[in-house]
Amino acid sequence: MKPDDDLKQSLKNFVKQEDIKARFILSAIGSIEKAKIRFANQVISTVLTEKFEIITLNRTIATTSVNTV
Repeated sequence: MKPDDDLKQSLKNFVKQEDIKARFILSAIGSIEKAKIRFANQVISTVLTEKFEIITLNRTIATTSVNTV
């Protein structure tokens, strides 16, 4: 990824490009400048625009289930 790339969209593109059906991200680190988070019991997401460090990232990646990227 390059600076200013969208993390979620980059993962979606990678999954499609590599024809990934089901995998998981074990670990990742890095930094971002914009984050969208939905806090517990909230309907609307909050957008945070600062510099943040990603100290852990894990996720199931699948193209055929509810746990899509």
